[in-house]
Amino acid sequence: SSGIAHELNNPLNNISLSADMLLEEYDDIPKDEAREILRDILAQTDRAGNIVRDLLDFTRDKKPTIRKLRICDVIAGAKKLIENELRLKAVHLETWKQPDLPYILGDEQKLQQVFLNLFVNAIHAMPDGGLIHVDTHAGPEGFIRVDVSDTGAGIPQEKISNIFDPFFTTRRGGTGTGLGLSIVYEIVKKHGGYIEVESQVQAGTTFSIFLPVATEAKDENGKQV
Repeated sequence: SSGIAHELNNPLNNISLSADMLLEEYDDIPKDEAREILRDILAQTDRAGNIVRDLLDFTRDKKPTIRKLRICDVIAGAKKLIENELRLKAVHLETWKQPDLPYILGDEQKLQQVFLNLFVNAIHAMPDGGLIHVDTHAGPEGFIRVDVSDTGAGIPQEKISNIFDPFFTTRRGGTGTGLGLSIVYEIVKKHGGYIEVESQVQAGTTFSIFLPVATEAKDENGKQV
């Protein structure tokens, strides 16, 4: 709870200080400077909103809708959701998949969130543009493996063990909420999967997602999924 309070207090304090300054110096402050203060207030408001949204995603225990899925369709759906940001940030996202992969069992919306969060994370690691490569193939027996690689700044080895901790972020200036990868970890874990990470500073990062293939499964009513 102290971590949540700290994350929310930062933008709220900045909003309060900026608003106080604008109020006290309203008659004397130049319009351009006032406009810049207002932009900062809006940016800090967006940051607080993002923290709340990520926190809700992290804590929400919504009942999953489990069905057979093709992992390539899940990835394509996540890619479509982020196409505009990819274009604006000059990031190219390419995909490759091994033919005839088996189905997986999962909640499509939640699994899309996994890849959406990984794509957003990669984009932020490449402020000058770059490449995201998604490679989907058979993993260890009973699993499908998806490697999401970027050409970004990379993560220092001493920080890799913390990246899935709630509120931990490697972004400069505290611009990240530190919940995106925690959400990824929890969703993958709840689907019976696991994650591996490899990273090299100034060379890029690869997140490897392992998800179990579909077997003969039944829902809570005893019907085959």
